[in-house]
Amino acid sequence: PACFKCGAKNPASGHAAPQPQPQPQPQPEKKPDWTCPNCSCMVFGSKPACFKCGTKNPASGPAAPQPQPQPQPQPEKKPDWTCPNCSCMVFGSKPACFKCGAKNPALGSVVCASQMGVRPGDWNCTKCGDVQFGARTHCRMCGTARPQPGMYPGHWDGADGGENLKLVDVPVGSGEHRAIATRFHATMAGATLKSVKRIQNKQLWRRFTVEREVLAEAGNATCARLFHGTRQTPPESVYNGQEGFDMRFCTSGLWGIASYFAVNASYSHGYSHRTGGARQMFVAQVLVGSTKDYGKSTDSSLRMPPAISGAPGAAGAAVRRYDSVTGHTGGSVVHMVYANNRAYPEYILTYTEP
Repeated sequence: PACFKCGAKNPASGHAAPQPQPQPQPQPEKKPDWTCPNCSCMVFGSKPACFKCGTKNPASGPAAPQPQPQPQPQPEKKPDWTCPNCSCMVFGSKPACFKCGAKNPALGSVVCASQMGVRPGDWNCTKCGDVQFGARTHCRMCGTARPQPGMYPGHWDGADGGENLKLVDVPVGSGEHRAIATRFHATMAGATLKSVKRIQNKQLWRRFTVEREVLAEAGNATCARLFHGTRQTPPESVYNGQEGFDMRFCTSGLWGIASYFAVNASYSHGYSHRTGGARQMFVAQVLVGSTKDYGKSTDSSLRMPPAISGAPGAAGAAVRRYDSVTGHTGGSVVHMVYANNRAYPEYILTYTEP
C-alpha cells in the first residue's frame, strides 16, 4: 500500500497524503588545509597536528614548541683495500678478501689464506695464484692445469726442452704481467717497473713440489706470493743455484735464522739488490702452510717454527710444529720459512726509483 523507501501511499488506493519534504542538513564548515610551520608539509584542515612531525595546527592556538630532530652521526666509510695475498680490490666494509680469505691488514693481525676458509686439498694456481677447491683439475680463473709432483707449470715456455734454467720476459699488458705489477705498485707507486722475468728452473721446481706434497699430506699446502730482496747477493746465485733460497746465509733476524719474505714490496725494497742504476727483487711462491702469527713480538732464538700446542705429532715425532712463522715489522707482514725448498723464486723484477 505504500512505498518501501519513502512511505508514499499507492496512488491507486486513493489520493496520497502529502509527504513531508526532507529538510537539508547543515554541512559542517570545511576547515582549510594548512602548512606545518616546522617541516613545511601540507596537512588536511581536519587534522589538529602535523602527521609528519606532530606540530600543532597554528589555527587552533599557540603551538607547543616541538623538539627538533637531532642529526644522526653517519658511520665513517672505510677505504677500500688491496688484498696482500692475491691483489684483489676489496670493499672497505669487508674484514677479509672475498677471493682468498686473507684478513684486511688494517684490522691488525693478518690471517693467511691458510687460516681463512682454505681446506685441506685446496691448491694455488701456479700462474695467477688464485686458490682452487681440491676437486678442481684446472684453475677457474685462467684455466691452468693443477700442478702435479714433478710436473712443470702449464704456462712455462719450452718446459719440454733439455735446459734446466730459462728466463722468460713476461710481456707488458699480459694478465701475468698485470698481476705482478699490481702487487708491486700497491706499495711502490712511484717506482718504474722495467722488466718482469719468469724464472723456469726445473730442479728447484721439482724440489718445491715435493715439499708442497708433504704439506698437502699433513693437511695444509697453502702458498702465498711474496717479495724477497737479496742485498749484496746477486739474484742469479739464487735462481741458478742448487738450493734456491738458502736460509744458511741468514746470520740473524727478528724471528731467528730463516728465509724472510714480505707481503709488501716496499719492505723488500730495503733489501733489494743494486745493479747499475736499477734495483732487483724476487717474487716468490712460499709454502706458508699452517703459520704461527707472532704479531709484533719477536724471538731471535728461533731455528724452526714453534710446536703446535696440543697437536699430536706424526708417527715417530714427539711434537707437531707449525710450517712457518708470521710477524709484523717495517710496515709489512712478513713470513719466515725454515727449510730451503719451501720457497720457489718465481719472478725477478727490475725497477728504478723515482
